[in-house]
This record gives sequence, C-alpha cells and structure tokens, in this order.
Amino acid sequence: MATDEWITFSEATEIIRARLDYSIGRAEAVVQQTKTSGEIRSLRSLMAFDGIIDPHNPPEAGAVRYSRDDLVDWIGRQVPTAPPSRYPGDAELIREGLRLIAGGMNLRATARKLAPRAEGTSLDSKTDRLRKALARARPGT
Repeated sequence: MATDEWITFSEATEIIRARLDYSIGRAEAVVQQTKTSGEIRSLRSLMAFDGIIDPHNPPEAGAVRYSRDDLVDWIGRQVPTAPPSRYPGDAELIREGLRLIAGGMNLRATARKLAPRAEGTSLDSKTDRLRKALARARPGT
C-alpha cells in the first residue's frame, strides 16, 4: 500500500498555479476551499520538522499539510469552462479527448479519432476544430 505524500500550503498552491494557470491569489483560495469542502484531506503536523532542519527557515509545529494525491485528483476533475459552443456535442468529445491525451495520445491523433463523431460537415473541418479546442482546453498550455 502506498503512503500519502503530505505537502505544505505553498507547495499545494504552486501545483495548482502550474497545472491550471491560476493566479497566486486564486490558487491560494482554491487550496482553502477544497480543504474546507473536504475535497482534499489535510492534517496538522505534530512534529516541528520532517527530519532535516533548515536553521534559517525552521518549520512550525502545528503547520497544516495537504494530501498531494487528493489535490492532483481534484485538479484532474476540473473541466475548463468555455463559452457556449456552436457545436454543444463537442464538450463531451473534448473531455474524452483530454483523457486520451493524458493517456499518451498526441493532439492531432486524438482530434482525428474523435472527428467522425463530431457535428459538422467535412471531416477536415471537424478535425481542425477539435484539435484547436483540445489545445485550448489542455491544462498548462
């Protein structure tokens, strides 16, 4: 059984900033909100250190730590918000495409695979539209 990795508030904030391209203030608010809602677990450290002490920046006893696994899972469930689409069926295709990309498929191949199921006329235009939508929806791009 794997052990949980517990991270600091600033580490959790940085993960959110990097993966969702949020401002520091928004990322900090998200950490607080997800902790309060119970979407990510937190614990208060009982020890004043994790083994190595930096004498210039000693950790505080009682500092709150956050579950990295819970945070990464929460980030993975975030669906980018977008304005209403001319093709409402694209939303589900984009979600599926993001899962395919996360599994290792490249952007163009994903768009080509999904295009036959998309609304629209020509296969080329559907492929191009989905490729662009997937590029916009990918976290960190």
